Amino acid sequence: MCSVKCNVGVKYISIILYRNTTLKSSEHPIVLRITKGRVRKSINLNLSAVHDQWNEEFSQFKKDKRVNPDYEKNNAYINSQFLKAKDVIDEFDRNKIDSTQNQFEQAFLNPSKKGKVKPFFETHIQTLRNTGHRVNVRSYEIVSRMLYKSCELRVELKNQVDESCCNSYFYAWRRFCLILSFEIIIGK
Repeated sequence: MCSVKCNVGVKYISIILYRNTTLKSSEHPIVLRITKGRVRKSINLNLSAVHDQWNEEFSQFKKDKRVNPDYEKNNAYINSQFLKAKDVIDEFDRNKIDSTQNQFEQAFLNPSKKGKVKPFFETHIQTLRNTGHRVNVRSYEIVSRMLYKSCELRVELKNQVDESCCNSYFYAWRRFCLILSFEIIIGK
């Protein structure tokens, strides 16, 4: 069993029975609470318990099959979510990112969106080549090189940029190029 409270960097992680909210079944949700700089963020773990089922000292379900027959499965899930949260914070620390709680929540709930920019460009460029859109291929290649050669954006590319951001950046760049070429043609 891992400890339930962890002080990692400047963040404090805990798993609690959130008594301020009562569900229709008279149970309280179990949440992962992250605190940074006296600001709290709670993430619902999709588990709930009655006060009699919850052990405050260990922040887990009581080990009593009469009170909670699924305590082993639920406690294993709680431990896995706690370790997942710790891994997310460790990843932020390794990359030297002073993350906000919203960034933590995004990384915790949607870990598959990290680091998908380069494969997105490669597959999209290949698709454009296969369909014969040569002008768009060249534009995407230029934007891809610009993003990866820019030192300021390298950290963001690894952690924060996703496909929608790349598409909006690409279309903004393309509009800029069209305006520039139009001005060159007219002679402004």
